[in-house]
Amino acid sequence: MSSTEEGSPTPGTTQMRAFARGFLAFALSCGIPAPVGIGAQAVTFTRYDSALIRSGDVVFRRGRSVISDVVVAAESEFRYSHAGVAHVDESGVWVIHAEPDDALGLRGSVKRVPLHEYLSAQSASGAALYREPSGTHGAKASAAAVAFFEEGRTFDAGFALSTDDALYCTELVWKAYLAAGVDVTRGGRASLTFPVGQPPYILPGTLAASGGLVAVPGFAREDAE
Repeated sequence: MSSTEEGSPTPGTTQMRAFARGFLAFALSCGIPAPVGIGAQAVTFTRYDSALIRSGDVVFRRGRSVISDVVVAAESEFRYSHAGVAHVDESGVWVIHAEPDDALGLRGSVKRVPLHEYLSAQSASGAALYREPSGTHGAKASAAAVAFFEEGRTFDAGFALSTDDALYCTELVWKAYLAAGVDVTRGGRASLTFPVGQPPYILPGTLAASGGLVAVPGFAREDAE
C-alpha cells in the first residue's frame, strides 16, 4: 500500500474514513438497525481482569454490530466504539453508560449495569481500560456518573454537548469528569462528514487521544476465533 508520505494515510484511506463518518451520521439519524452477531466478529473477547478496575476508570468496548464497526472505521486509530464510567462498591463492579434502547435512537437512558453484562460476549468483542492519570479525580467522577443514573437522565439523540438533561456515551464520561474538576478531553473534538445533531462531537478516540486518560495495561485479552 502506498502513501503520500511515510506514516500518512493514503487518499483511499482518508476517503474511507470520511465515508464512514458520514455513514455513521446517517445511521444514527435514520436508525439503521445494528443486529447482534453482525460486525466485529474477527476477534472474540475472552477474558478481563476486573481486579484492575477503580472507580472512575473508563471502560471502552467494541461492540458486535454494524454501527460499532462504523464508529471504529470513523476513528483514525482507536479500536473501540463505546465508553462508560466504572463504579466499584461492596456489591461489585458496575459500569454507568448511556445508550439508546431502540434502533432509531429516540429512546434511551443512562444505565448502571454489572461489568460482566457490559462486557458480555453478546455485547463486546473487545475492551480496554483507561484511567485519569493523576488518580485524584476518579472517585468524584464515578459519583457524578452514578448521580446521572439516579437522576434518570436520558440518551442524547441530538448529540448536543451544550445540554445536560440528556447524554450520549462519551459525553457522559466527559461531563462526569468535568463535575470532578478536570476536562479529560483537553478540548479535543471530532467532526462528521455529514453532521447530525449539534456538532462538534466527542468520539471514543477523542477521549483516548487527548492525554487526559491513559491506558491501563493487562486489562483484557482478545483471541482470534
